[in-house]
Amino acid sequence: MIDEVSEEPSIIKVPLYCYHTKFFLVEELALEENYHQLHYGRCCVIGKVTIDQTDSSNRFIENIRLPSLPKKYSLPEGTIRLSTSFKDRRSTPDGKICEVIGDCILYDTINKVHLTAKDVVDKLNYLHSKHQSVLEYSNLLLSRYKPAIAVDDIQVLQRGHELAERNIEIRMLSNDNY
Repeated sequence: MIDEVSEEPSIIKVPLYCYHTKFFLVEELALEENYHQLHYGRCCVIGKVTIDQTDSSNRFIENIRLPSLPKKYSLPEGTIRLSTSFKDRRSTPDGKICEVIGDCILYDTINKVHLTAKDVVDKLNYLHSKHQSVLEYSNLLLSRYKPAIAVDDIQVLQRGHELAERNIEIRMLSNDNY
């Protein structure tokens, strides 16, 4: 994140909220380190829902392996996980492949609050305008915040691997610059 945001005052383009629900692989969101470039808005991921064994209030979405991808281009199933934040109390199907729909957020692992990509951009622009260093803020983000989904809806899928593959194919065919 630091290499893309220089210490020189500059303006980072404020993202527009995406009302269209975009499909992402768990890995695409979980591994994004440039938090000001994280998707801002509605998203959908397909993965295995798991409940933390030490704290049952923590739920995650783990990556699934797409069978059509060669093994050298995909991670084993359950290698990467994305945190979730449920807007209401609901039962979640532990160990099931699900489609999870909600808003992409950054979750503070210590204070249990969240930010959006727009919040990060606004703060970086503020620091730039005051000629203050972004290094400390960037380090704070990377050490405490993790990409997550504020869940609105969750559906168990019988053929989740296949649906994820079809979503990737549609993305490739539409030539959409995700």
